[in-house]
Amino acid sequence: MEQQGAFVIQAFALALAAGAERAAVYKFAEVSGSLPGFDYYGLYRTDMTARPAVESLRAVTTHFAGVRATSFVARPTHYIVRLDRGTLVTRVLWARGTLPASVRLLPTAGAGAAVLYDQFGVRRTRLLADRDGTYKLALPGADCSRPRTDCVVGGAPFLLVEEMRQTPAAQRLLPLALPGAALVPANGQ
Repeated sequence: MEQQGAFVIQAFALALAAGAERAAVYKFAEVSGSLPGFDYYGLYRTDMTARPAVESLRAVTTHFAGVRATSFVARPTHYIVRLDRGTLVTRVLWARGTLPASVRLLPTAGAGAAVLYDQFGVRRTRLLADRDGTYKLALPGADCSRPRTDCVVGGAPFLLVEEMRQTPAAQRLLPLALPGAALVPANGQ
């Protein structure tokens, strides 16, 4: 069931990075009764108790809401999806294969506080940049049933949420002045 939660986070992050306007989870709830050969994978069991992936979906609706722009980086060992949400930036990171991946990230320009969440939306820690000015993360490897092929679901993802001191749009609109220079309005007044 841990992989189900990882899949929910990864699928929604990749869908947004690909430009999708909407994404959904199938199957929300399972049908009653057991059928031979039927795989149970709904977010809710037949008795309507929640599987852990419900918390992953809650993390998606909380930390992926209001996306304005996205970017996607694929490295041999890991993926990073960046979701620009105006006053917040969410970066979703996970290992691609069975081996753990060590990742160093620069803080987003203009970011203040940074908080790391797990795939179930549980706050893990407040991140501080190290002496080199980077965040260092250890991404766990995937639990692949067929390790000789690509892992269908990567390792457990992390959500790095940065609160922006200024929105990226506001940063671009700030006037640039040299020390000692005076700013003069375009109309000369």
